[in-house]
Formats: sequence, C-alpha cells, structure tokens
Amino acid sequence: MSKTDPTDVSHEPIKPDEEFIRIIYSPEHVDDMGRIKPSAVSSQDLDLSKVDRDGYSVERKLFVKKSYIEANIQRYLNRSSERKLHGFAVIKHNDIINIRDLNGHQALRVKPAPIPDNDAHALIICRNQYQPAIIRKFRDELINKFLMFQNLNDLFS
Repeated sequence: MSKTDPTDVSHEPIKPDEEFIRIIYSPEHVDDMGRIKPSAVSSQDLDLSKVDRDGYSVERKLFVKKSYIEANIQRYLNRSSERKLHGFAVIKHNDIINIRDLNGHQALRVKPAPIPDNDAHALIICRNQYQPAIIRKFRDELINKFLMFQNLNDLFS
C-alpha cells in the first residue's frame, strides 16, 4: 500500500508503549519446561552486518489484523505435523529500546517493514554492528522481556 492509502499503517511512528507480537511454536521455540529457547530469536536476524537478513519479524499489535495472525498460524502448522502453537510473545517498544550495549547506548531498534497483506509487520534489529556474543546477550535480554499469552483472543480483547 502507498503512503497515501489511509489504511497503510507502515508510516505510523512507533510509540514507546506500543506492543509487538511474535508467534511461538513448539517444539522449536520452547524447551521441555515450556521456557522460550534462545533459538526462538535468531541472533543472526538481529545482526546488522548480515546482509541476507532483515531483522527479527514481529507484528505491531495495534495494527495487525487478528485474521492475519490466524492465517499465519495455520500456514506454519501445516508445514509440520509435529509443530504446535505454544502461544504469543508480546514485548513493548520501550523494553526493546532500553536494551543497552556495553557503552550504555541503545542496542536495538524496531523499524516498520510492511509485507504483502500486512502493513503491521516490523523488524527488530541492532542499531550498530556488534560481535556475535554481544548480540546473543541482547537476544537473551529480549527473550526475558517477553510476556507470554496462550490465547489469541486475550490479545485482542
């Protein structure tokens, strides 16, 4: 959609209290105790230096359509009979931008990144280039800030 389209939200500024959603599947994203695995957030997706990566995909909760998330869930579940929906990780923009590097600078940013049929798509990515071990630290902090919801209806009520 174009920036002149009134339904296009991709140009809307991201507010500090805005929330983002990520669908979490088992077994690939959670361990046997139900905790989110580090592999649920690829540190390579966060890495600014990886030219073949755009960032870690999330949806802007304020703008995403529930029907889009439902269709996305079904598409991924159909790929593997072993895959199950675990829930929905939600994180606030403030929690993302308050993750700091070793110099106390903001480490991560979120950028709107509309895709076909979903203007609410966004990407989390490092603001600067960092060593892989530092990016994994940022990833772990991100995961620790996730709030989990089991039911999609709880997010849209």
